Amino acid sequence: MNEVKAIFEPQKVVLMGSSRIREKIGMASPQLFRNVIYNMKKFFCGKTYVLDVDGKAGHNLNELSEIPELAVVMLPPKQSTVQMEKCAKIGVKALVMITGGYKNQQRQQLLKLKREYGIRILGPNTVMGVINTANGLNTTFERDVMPKKGNIAVVSQSGGVGACILDWACFCWRQNRCGRC
Repeated sequence: MNEVKAIFEPQKVVLMGSSRIREKIGMASPQLFRNVIYNMKKFFCGKTYVLDVDGKAGHNLNELSEIPELAVVMLPPKQSTVQMEKCAKIGVKALVMITGGYKNQQRQQLLKLKREYGIRILGPNTVMGVINTANGLNTTFERDVMPKKGNIAVVSQSGGVGACILDWACFCWRQNRCGRC
């Protein structure tokens, strides 16, 4: 469990995205970035830093007062690989790569970072991100959606299936009619 603790139980998280970049294929967009920022600031119990690569908000990665355990990257592949390398070099332990569209060469760069720095990588194309109801970690793009804290874990390779399960879990909790929640 220690190998993935930085992904599910970080104390400090940096959110890396753009207030300008809009990409149809890989999902990078200002709206995605804003939604993840909103969710983290509303639910997460730890420290959240925001890095807008366009300089509109937040911090420069090298100027953070603390090294985050987790970086959530919501940028197109070209910009992501630059930021991922910076994260690895300063000691970030894990990356959640929300966006997709990576070419084989860019995936090879991810593997190289993993081998060289020992950084854990979830993704790319994790679309739904990660939720931990115990600490409020919520890197999903669905704004203001958080299931009730409980004792069930769900892992889904499919973003569509993950979104359906998340919606079902939140609906049952709100409605409390299905008898399963």
